[in-house]
Amino acid sequence: MSKKNDNDNIETINLTPRKGVIDLSFFDDLTDQLKFKTEICEATRDFVKDALEDAVSRSDIGHVDLSMQDASEFEDGLESDDNRLNGVVYSGEDDKYTYFVSVMMGYDDEMGEDEEEDYSDLEAMLDDDYDDEDYDEDVVDAPDSTCVCLIRSEKENKTVCQQFDFEKEEWVHLDYEDFTGLTSNQVSILSAGDDPVKSNILMMYRNEYGNIDDKDFNKFCEDNKAIIELFRRADRFTYLTVFDKHKLVLLPNSNYDGGMVIYEDGFYCLCSSFLCEPLKRVYKTKNIDDILITMANIFDKCFYEDTIAVVPLSDLAFAVFRGSGNIEIFFQNTGKERSEMTAQEQAVVEEYICKINSFTDSL
Repeated sequence: MSKKNDNDNIETINLTPRKGVIDLSFFDDLTDQLKFKTEICEATRDFVKDALEDAVSRSDIGHVDLSMQDASEFEDGLESDDNRLNGVVYSGEDDKYTYFVSVMMGYDDEMGEDEEEDYSDLEAMLDDDYDDEDYDEDVVDAPDSTCVCLIRSEKENKTVCQQFDFEKEEWVHLDYEDFTGLTSNQVSILSAGDDPVKSNILMMYRNEYGNIDDKDFNKFCEDNKAIIELFRRADRFTYLTVFDKHKLVLLPNSNYDGGMVIYEDGFYCLCSSFLCEPLKRVYKTKNIDDILITMANIFDKCFYEDTIAVVPLSDLAFAVFRGSGNIEIFFQNTGKERSEMTAQEQAVVEEYICKINSFTDSL
């Protein structure tokens, strides 16, 4: 008796060992990115070369060596996904003048303040006939125009400036204060180098709030003279920053969150803080030497690598919050042994924990 095999129920198994894949796509992707950045650089170079050569020829400054200013800003721009060209600034000098040449790239579809947004690209994408390949973000988007601004300032007096008028092909007077927002007195502050602290305050304020006249700036410095004086004595482990239009505050150089010093109502106040916002005034004194010692005892230290915050609890205690989640409490040596926080110190720790939790929950 014989039995017929049903081949339909037989499965063929491939016993050949699977060959692994070596993924080299990282290098291919990176090569493509670098090629595109090279194209951006070459296109920018060509536009800048043509614009500068024309500007140099028409303004008769062919004797000046020009080089790019702040090349790092251009390099940072290459890291973006934008396929448009960015402008650059060149500078140079001769015996009498310092020259600045700004080459800006113009695109017709860049909106002004009063222009309406263009949704044509979006409408095209919604169209049934739209093909993703019609838009290639890896193709250099050449500018529709280039604009050149050429300015020179006298080396002996930087406030004496001129701008080259390309229509009239002549140098015309440029009001330095209108152009920079700096008064002649502020130029002296920045250029003399006699008081780097005051120079830094001026630049910080302008970066945060824009131009300020001499009267208002002098008042700002006068109103903050106590905290400025403290910074001059504690600049090794602190730094100044503008808190608002009226106040400077002092923060630890370590860049840990948790603490700051402010000056209000005639008192130096050591504060717990969260993301540079003061919470509790944990200690205050009118004596600059006392606050200086207290600050040094808390902030002028080397902490753990995973430290995220150093929070003053009082003039005699502070808490260190670590990335591991641990919280360590330190007490100043006063000759008396101490192992527990006061109720006020405990409240500061609890408030800071609440701030962390609220911030985390909001993410």
